[in-house]
Amino acid sequence: MLFFVSDGETTSVETLKSFAEVKKYINGGAVLGYGTTSRRIYET
Repeated sequence: MLFFVSDGETTSVETLKSFAEVKKYINGGAVLGYGTTSRRIYET
C-alpha cells in the first residue's frame, strides 16, 4: 500500500519521477494533498 502526501508545490527544476517502476508492488493506496490555492513556483 502506498500513501502519497504532498502540498503539490513543485519546488525543484529536476524532472518529476514516476511510481511506474514499483507499480507491480502496490495494490492500494491514497493521495492526500494539502496547501493553498496559490500558484506553483516552477511551472512544468
